Formats: sequence, structure tokens, C-alpha cells
Amino acid sequence: MFARRLFHVLGALLIASTLLLAPVQAETRRNFAILVGVSDYPSIAKESWLQGPRNDMELVRGFLASNPAVAFQPDDIVVLADGLEGAAEPTLANIRAAFAAMAGEGGQGGFI
Repeated sequence: MFARRLFHVLGALLIASTLLLAPVQAETRRNFAILVGVSDYPSIAKESWLQGPRNDMELVRGFLASNPAVAFQPDDIVVLADGLEGAAEPTLANIRAAFAAMAGEGGQGGFI
């Protein structure tokens, strides 16, 4: 369980560090994010479900929306997470739709 949690935290840190070190200046581009957090897995036993993804999505969304170094507008952050208020379900169809929508809006110089 600890290893899974550590994996998720390290993944979030990797994403955040990539955003901070991206070569294109934040002021000249529009940034988009798709955050996917899955906690509930109906096809496996409930005691094996993950506990952290809901919290991780809240933390990463808050970081992206409030940190001027990464310059994300709240409307440009899509959160797909089960059991999280205001988030769509993290289904394959919703993930594909989010990527398709952002690809159309990104334009030249956009960062997804």
C-alpha cells in the first residue's frame, strides 16, 4: 500500500517539475491539464481500492490553479475522478473526450 501511494506522489511531483521546467515561457502560451484519479475499481475487492487519488487530484488541481509559475487558468484544468465533487467520472470515454477537446483548443504554442 505504501509503495502504491509513493508511486502516485512521485508521479505527481514528476508532472509538476516537468511543468515548472518547460522551455516555453508561461506568459506566451495557454496551459491545459487533464488530471485523472481512479480510487474505485468495481472489478476487484473493495479492500484493494486506492484511498489517495481523490486527495491527489484536489492537491494537484489546487497547485496548478494557484501557482503563478505554471500559469494554468482554472477553466483549463479538467479533473476526472470518482467520488470528487465537480469532477467527471474517469471513464475511457471521458478521458478520450477531454484529450480531444483540449487538442482542439491548444493551438500553436499551447501546452497540454
